[in-house]
Amino acid sequence: MENINENQPLLDNQPTEDKEWLKEISQKSWEPELLVSGAAIYLTSNLPAWIDSFYNFYTVDVLADADSVTAVLPILSFSFLSIIAYLLLFAFVAHFVMRAFWVAVVGLLSVFPQDIQYDKLPSYTPYFKEKLKEHLGSLSDYTTRLDKTCSSLLSLAFLIAMTLVGMSGVYVFCFLCIELLGLLIPAPVFEKYEKVVYFSFMSLMFVFSMLILVLNLPMFKNKPAVNRFQFKFYIFFNSLFFPFISKPQQRISNIFMSNISQRKYYTAIAILFLAIIGVIPLAFKSKFTEDWAKNRVFYTADAPKLRLENDYYENLRNPNKPILNGLTIPSDVIETNFLKIFIGYPKRLDKELAKICKPDVFPDSLGKAEKEEREGENAITCLNSFYQLYVNDSLYQNDFIFYKHPITNELGLITYLPTQDFRKGKNMLRMIRNYVDSADRKSSERFLPFWYIP
Repeated sequence: MENINENQPLLDNQPTEDKEWLKEISQKSWEPELLVSGAAIYLTSNLPAWIDSFYNFYTVDVLADADSVTAVLPILSFSFLSIIAYLLLFAFVAHFVMRAFWVAVVGLLSVFPQDIQYDKLPSYTPYFKEKLKEHLGSLSDYTTRLDKTCSSLLSLAFLIAMTLVGMSGVYVFCFLCIELLGLLIPAPVFEKYEKVVYFSFMSLMFVFSMLILVLNLPMFKNKPAVNRFQFKFYIFFNSLFFPFISKPQQRISNIFMSNISQRKYYTAIAILFLAIIGVIPLAFKSKFTEDWAKNRVFYTADAPKLRLENDYYENLRNPNKPILNGLTIPSDVIETNFLKIFIGYPKRLDKELAKICKPDVFPDSLGKAEKEEREGENAITCLNSFYQLYVNDSLYQNDFIFYKHPITNELGLITYLPTQDFRKGKNMLRMIRNYVDSADRKSSERFLPFWYIP
């Protein structure tokens, strides 16, 4: 049997035709790299918006219980996906710029193959020229290093992206497992021990992750049984959380690990990990980040009665965003005889409405159409009692009908308030949700200042 040197480059183990083809491709990789980067910049520029849209769909139409401890898991998953989107966009732009610069340097080298002629530099002392030559090195060496950096950049970006996909998958996996347990365990028991189940699953994932590192300690390296278990567990763990990308992720990771110093590798991993942790709040534009960046001494952002929010007004809000605040009116200036009010109905309200509205039982003699009509009437009655609408100090009688927003396609309610009793000039619309918990009722209040011009 032919012996193969494990230190021999993998390329030497390929057939001759394949070796020549691979060498030719690697030498001319800059051509497809530029094309791929250019196309990828265009495609990935839309990724953040797509992820935000999917996240908005989740919060409006899927999220059933915003107070559940497990609700944070999909949000963390979305945050990692957002980081991946911005990371790939940054990597493709950086690669395109660096590769374009490399082309410029190669062109310069072809025009001036003699590189810098230090003996012709004016006004420099011999010592300065010698040190400058030592400091700058040759242009050909610089071009080679730049070429290698460009070629490695995309692989590094995809390695980070695949790792974040795996981390996102861990959160989704834990979320699905906990939700499945919630279906199997009686609701009162599950709600009582939900936090215990959540922290147990997260602790188990942490133990699994640490187990791989612990088994690499010197005390276990010469124990065949432990080594066999470690390898099988490693393959299983990677296949579970990196489905379809397990082998590419392992291959790229081990290439970097085996070709650069361990110190540089783990330092880079630590820096990237800290950067990712720091970027997570930015992925969702957290309130802390926004307030820190836009803090003013005499500007009070937390006084809803004194602040005009664009999201509440159809003429000012971004039409591509959902109505997350749950309430909109046509404009900040009203000139018509009626004020049109749209109130969104997110999925998570089902749990609160079920506490105050009990479904009626209809006789079997009723037809399907009549049952649906009665159910709709009961739902409207329930929703009319759940909301309170004030304009200034006047409480208005609700008369909601179901409505689907024509732009965002959100399901909700619509009503029209007569403007005859409004003040000329500034008015204040206030919406209250009648939650069972008084603290939730207070926190759910919405204030919309508007100006009435008859």
